[in-house]
Amino acid sequence: MFLQKLFSIFKSFDWILLGAVFLLICFGLAAIYSVTISFEEANFLNFNKQIIFAVIGLTVLFIISFFDYRFWQDYSYLVYLAVAIILVAV
Repeated sequence: MFLQKLFSIFKSFDWILLGAVFLLICFGLAAIYSVTISFEEANFLNFNKQIIFAVIGLTVLFIISFFDYRFWQDYSYLVYLAVAIILVAV
């Protein structure tokens, strides 16, 4: 029963969205890598940080995508206000 439910979750997942995000991440990583190796002393710190943030972002995308979007409708104004405050703080 659990395996069947897990299969139906993966079947209903938006794989095109995940593929598009993954492709954009790959292009970004390629750009950062090409800039990094253009220097005489290659410092891959930014490239490594970007890989870590990409993995974290993909994980969050994968987890959040399984929540029903109607759940967030009740909290949309609160989330919008919190994001706006964070944006102004930066």
